[in-house]
Amino acid sequence: MNTFNARNYVSSLNQFVLGAPLVHGTDSGRNYPDVSADADPETGYKVYYKKDGIQWPPSGGTSIVAPQYAAMTAVINSQPGRARMGFWNAQIYQLAQKSDSPFHPLNATTDNSNLYYTGQPGTVYNQASGLGTTDFAKLAEDYK
Repeated sequence: MNTFNARNYVSSLNQFVLGAPLVHGTDSGRNYPDVSADADPETGYKVYYKKDGIQWPPSGGTSIVAPQYAAMTAVINSQPGRARMGFWNAQIYQLAQKSDSPFHPLNATTDNSNLYYTGQPGTVYNQASGLGTTDFAKLAEDYK
């Protein structure tokens, strides 16, 4: 998982660069995300709290997505007769390589970006979106 596609969308002057060229390469080091979920406050989730009269403001980011994954772990663990999921990483990368994987890679090179890395068509993992989005019903079925 050390190959990448990237576009330098933000310059060293913090200016957005339209039409930045796609760069391909290999490198080593820590990868970025394991999985992806909708963290955009504009399209993400509404959370109830009362502050200054706003009760259902749009919310996003890892503060929403991480608890969502924790909650799904609790739901999967609560199924009768199942072993606890425990640490996900060892198995999710194996499951992602199956033909009927519970993960859906976001591999387009034009709309999947974290302002640097982009999708890589035909791959299981990419630095912009990790293994992709999770089909939790399929994950619960496959996770042993």
